[in-house]
Amino acid sequence: MTEEFHIRAAAPQDAESIAYVQIKTWQHAYAHIFPQDQLAALDDEELPLRIERWRSIVRDTAEGSSAMLVAETNPGKLIGFANGGKQLKPEFPHDAELFTIYILPEFQGKGIGRRLISAAAVELGKLGYSSLLVWVLAENSPSRRFYEHLGGRFSGEGEYMRWGHAFPLAAYAWDSLETLIGE
Repeated sequence: MTEEFHIRAAAPQDAESIAYVQIKTWQHAYAHIFPQDQLAALDDEELPLRIERWRSIVRDTAEGSSAMLVAETNPGKLIGFANGGKQLKPEFPHDAELFTIYILPEFQGKGIGRRLISAAAVELGKLGYSSLLVWVLAENSPSRRFYEHLGGRFSGEGEYMRWGHAFPLAAYAWDSLETLIGE
């Protein structure tokens, strides 16, 4: 039996759980991409900083320029999140960007990602955005397949600097948020 979940707007008190989900998802999804010692150090070295960062991001979404959603099980365990807002790279015509979407590994493959992206598209549409861009690590094949399955088309390349290394990125885009609503 699949555990039930629901999606709601994030609140500042969710910051610790959001940071936990991000770290655990990074450690799982990027194990073959990022250095293992750096991933292992995220728990102790970066957790407090990430909690404060997410608390700030959640507060900023209340000002109405971005969307921040969480997925949680019915008993109230936060299992995933997504946030998006204004896309800032002028070389891309898409007005919104999905900045993050992370789901705990044990809850992946259950439709939570599709529902989070759909809910984010609705919220971004309410904020006046009409199209979407997302960046993904180029070596993250499962995420790339996920975006392709949702109709995202490859739109460009970039790089992500972390731990003194450049990691290749791939961009996926949707010309209309409507194509993601109801996914």
